[in-house]
Amino acid sequence: MNNHPTFICLQDEKEYRLRLVGPYVKFHRNMSEGGRIEGQSKQTVTRFAINVIDRADGKMKILEAGNEVFLTFAEYKKRTDMNPAGQVAPNFKISISPMDGEKKQSVVVEGESYELTESDVALWKTDKAPLAELFKQTH
Repeated sequence: MNNHPTFICLQDEKEYRLRLVGPYVKFHRNMSEGGRIEGQSKQTVTRFAINVIDRADGKMKILEAGNEVFLTFAEYKKRTDMNPAGQVAPNFKISISPMDGEKKQSVVVEGESYELTESDVALWKTDKAPLAELFKQTH
């Protein structure tokens, strides 16, 4: 197991080719409106995390994102009746673009579904992050 998991940090004007692997976790995070300035009101947002293989460097990482990204994965499952993070699934291309002062996230299926390779499975077994532990609820 990887003791120091790496997170995908989605940045503007960059594309990410990712292969989802294994189950996701859903959690809630308290965020301050307008940044993290003390005294401002907080809102709770729903977030998701999943292990991914970053096709740019072939390493196992964690994708943490909100509803907009993960709804696309749910829609893929509904449309195809296939788990987007299962043994047979496609890569996904994620990009972030500034649009009208906000960030627009685009998630598209890249290519056909394929079975995980032996090296993908080996990477999953050795480097997957323990998501349930990393994102457990604290009070």
